[in-house]
Amino acid sequence: MTLGMTGNADCMTAGRFVGFFPILTIYFAFLLIKINGGGIVINLTVRGKDGADFVTGSFHAASADTAPDDYPLVVAIHGGTYTGDYFQVDGYSLVARAAALGIPLFALNRPGYADSVHKENLDCSIMSNAEILNDVLSDLWETRRGNARGIFLIGHSIGGAIAIQMAALGKSWPLLGLSISGVGMREPEPVLEQWQSLPPDELIVIPPEPKDQLMYGPAGTWLPDGQRAAHRADHPMPRQELLDIAFEWPRLLRDAAPRVDVPVHYRQPEFDNLWVVDEAEVQDFASRFVNSPWVDAQVFKGAGHNIDFHRLGGAFQLQQLAFALACSVSTERRE
Repeated sequence: MTLGMTGNADCMTAGRFVGFFPILTIYFAFLLIKINGGGIVINLTVRGKDGADFVTGSFHAASADTAPDDYPLVVAIHGGTYTGDYFQVDGYSLVARAAALGIPLFALNRPGYADSVHKENLDCSIMSNAEILNDVLSDLWETRRGNARGIFLIGHSIGGAIAIQMAALGKSWPLLGLSISGVGMREPEPVLEQWQSLPPDELIVIPPEPKDQLMYGPAGTWLPDGQRAAHRADHPMPRQELLDIAFEWPRLLRDAAPRVDVPVHYRQPEFDNLWVVDEAEVQDFASRFVNSPWVDAQVFKGAGHNIDFHRLGGAFQLQQLAFALACSVSTERRE
């Protein structure tokens, strides 16, 4: 496929370009749009109703050749200390797996990350994130919905907590379901003590080595190239969201979970160093969704907090996308 190619064919055959216009056209076309797994990738900004709040990210449109008849529009919500690039690192990409299945996906940057909603005194709480994202996803649904039956949220870590809060709030777009990972009921006391001892900076930066110790399971569950590749998505973390997930989340979950009325897919990694993890914790978490028609909750064996970058990451991502497709098939199309 040729993007933005102009000029005389004879000149190209002879290896001669007249001026730089053809080269520049191709170069800028590839900056804006590239082909990935059969879909088109677009740098996208979506805005709230008043235009003040906005979120950036990468929108990966499904190829018409691979899209199923019933498909969701997936929105991936990253966790703390990472941007939306977390979901599109080569070799570990949720985006690439979705594209192979014909599923469109928007990997967004949450407020306070990359170039999303940068303004003074930004409220980076879980609730504020949920309200802003619910607002801007109306724009995404109106402009990029295609023939999708609705939006399916995939949330990792703090992004999972935000997705639950989003599902509990009123929305102007159809929500099909949720897939949540890397967020639990309570954090271990040593982790809480670490958070309490952090300096009072607005932005928290966790150096690569201690970050890897938190985010990964035992040696053998991950490969070194994946661990290194994940750092491509590193980003300072707003202190407010860290304190929120550590100390306010149990209360927020008790309030939000009963108001979620869509199917929930929940996987908590066996070796998650940021949460207390066992079968009882996972089932207790799942039991909070009393009005969800379908809750699929399990401990995910053989992985740490960043499941996607472990050796079983591909299997995990396929579980998430299969659940999204199942939710789409069981839902009537919304106009």
